[in-house]
Amino acid sequence: SAAGSRAAGAGRMRPAGPQAGLSRALGGSAVRRLQLVSEIAKRRRAAALAYYLIHIAPHSLSNRRRKTPFHWQEHSDSLNESEFRGRYRLTKVSFDKLLRLLQPDLLPAATTRWASRNRRNANCGKEMMEPAAMPAAALRYMAGGAVGDIKLIYKISKTEVYRCLWRVMDAINARLRVD
Repeated sequence: SAAGSRAAGAGRMRPAGPQAGLSRALGGSAVRRLQLVSEIAKRRRAAALAYYLIHIAPHSLSNRRRKTPFHWQEHSDSLNESEFRGRYRLTKVSFDKLLRLLQPDLLPAATTRWASRNRRNANCGKEMMEPAAMPAAALRYMAGGAVGDIKLIYKISKTEVYRCLWRVMDAINARLRVD
């Protein structure tokens, strides 16, 4: 009988390698439980990923707003003279004069400080803001417009609103001298 039990035990395979020590220390059933827990965790992660890919990801990608570029001429044409004056505190004729005066400083390669930033944006595929829209955004801000509203109107970031403001202010200081 003792020989029979030894013979029965001899047919059993013990785990080899690092699991052999773990198996002896914890006992075979504890190791099997850890393996089951690990397998369950893998299946839960796989199920969560599948759920995300099927139910959540397609909706989050399709609901993103597609940015259409801002066109100053269309915007300007859509406003009558009193609406334009109310938003920018200038008439359309005065705005056009100001734009002609500032435009050389608002073009992308006007200064090295701004040109390097514009090159980076062009490399990243970001669309550049029209020079006519820059003083419009700056004037709108100076007329009391909220940054969030300006962002939405001109389809630019909050940072770009402030960049426009400072760029226009630099151009005004460079071109307009008060004597």
